Amino acid sequence: MSAGRVVPAWLRPTRRAIDWAPLTLITGALLATATVLGWRRIEVPALIQYLAVAGLAAAAVLGLGDPARPLLQALPTPPIVRFSHRAVLLVGASALAAAVLVAAERLLALSPTSEPELAAALVALAAIGTAVHAVGNPIVDHANEAAAGSILLWVAAVALPTELVPESVRMAWLHHPWMVTAAAAAITIGATTHRSA
Repeated sequence: MSAGRVVPAWLRPTRRAIDWAPLTLITGALLATATVLGWRRIEVPALIQYLAVAGLAAAAVLGLGDPARPLLQALPTPPIVRFSHRAVLLVGASALAAAVLVAAERLLALSPTSEPELAAALVALAAIGTAVHAVGNPIVDHANEAAAGSILLWVAAVALPTELVPESVRMAWLHHPWMVTAAAAAITIGATTHRSA
């Protein structure tokens, strides 16, 4: 008798339910971009670096959508558990995508997303997107898309004049990523716990 791997019962159906296309496509696009920039020896502008990080975070957050939510609401598994399962898989996949990108950038002598501050910014942006999703999920059908859009809008606000949005707000995800992450985690926990109560 051979002892097989013990796989949690939720792993396969959750893995199948997640839309992996956004994370796969953005990772591929960033790899292609890094290859072209490395081949041409082009220095990557800061705004492009920020948008690369935002794209990766937004792609991960897009996977939080629960297509089975209407069907599974009557079952005893609470929404917070399904949310946690999707989040665990997406964190792992995002970390793998980031590691592949960092390895490619090191190989090509680039640094669009491998700088430590941008790695922390990736965590902060993904946390913010997760918080927006957690708050919006009970009231909006496509909360994951709204969450991904909020990430991209916040990062795009870097290009706005200071008179419209103060720099402390526009750049909080970059200059204070751990405070942003902590606040987003508190919002996510509050929104998901309140919903499951």
